[in-house]
Amino acid sequence: MWRETRSLLGARGIGQIPVALNHEAPYTEFFSYPQLVLSQCCGLDLFQPLASNVVPFAAPVITAFDVSPGKYFSHIVARSSANLHTPHVIINNRFSHSGHTTVKIWLEVHGKSHYTVSESGSHAQSLAALREGRADIAAIDALSWLHLDTTGLEILDSSEPAPAPPFIMGKHSIIPAEELAAALGEAFERHGHQLGMGGVVPVSRGQYLEIANSAATHGILGG
Repeated sequence: MWRETRSLLGARGIGQIPVALNHEAPYTEFFSYPQLVLSQCCGLDLFQPLASNVVPFAAPVITAFDVSPGKYFSHIVARSSANLHTPHVIINNRFSHSGHTTVKIWLEVHGKSHYTVSESGSHAQSLAALREGRADIAAIDALSWLHLDTTGLEILDSSEPAPAPPFIMGKHSIIPAEELAAALGEAFERHGHQLGMGGVVPVSRGQYLEIANSAATHGILGG
């Protein structure tokens, strides 16, 4: 998708674009770089101090399931032999809406106050912990659920739709946001359907306040 986006930007006369994405360095390193070209983060990351140099400019249009453009949701999932009375909850990241806030909300709604929590580092690793019996329940981004190993696991429920994880750029990026959004959107329209995405919609930081407020209510972000 990046190769296609880069090609479309080149056709628009925009040069000096990175050839490949970097998946190796810690994301916090890129967040500190005001000339960041492109990345993606959780909506909650936008309200951490480390995100002061980045700007959300677009969100994916998910076509894999029935949800409004720019929205997504999570599945609450468990292994068949899970202990749902006093479950061990596995989250992907403390500051994750899809993998943390949503499961906290589900536990509260279902009156489950006695549980333990550990952090896996990713949705894939959370699923592995469930499959291997090291955890009982997790919240998994519904799009990730389609692409990861879910053997032996079941969906208990789904969360309410929320603003999808934004694409971000540095506040001093050399590429205008509207040009990057147009190229990225066209790339997804051409080739994204096999991934379950069909374009992008413009977004701003304010559109993610609802998930930030929810996270603050549940002790995940500072109020």
